[in-house]
Amino acid sequence: KKVALNEYKLKTGFKQYFNTTIFDWLIDRKMQYAKQLILTTNRPIKEICAMVGYPRTTNFITAFRRRFGMTPG
Repeated sequence: KKVALNEYKLKTGFKQYFNTTIFDWLIDRKMQYAKQLILTTNRPIKEICAMVGYPRTTNFITAFRRRFGMTPG
């Protein structure tokens, strides 16, 4: 409603412009932010998980490994 597009037009336009889906783009941003937090802070992994929107640490670790090829630890 805010951008005056229906869901289909938003999704297809986003994919054409960014060459990725909205969901994949969002996951990539979360993972980049998590990586930055891991490298620049002393926060525990469990806290970083919550900060980037993963309620379960195991799901975060799986997503992180899939994105970067290694565990966040």
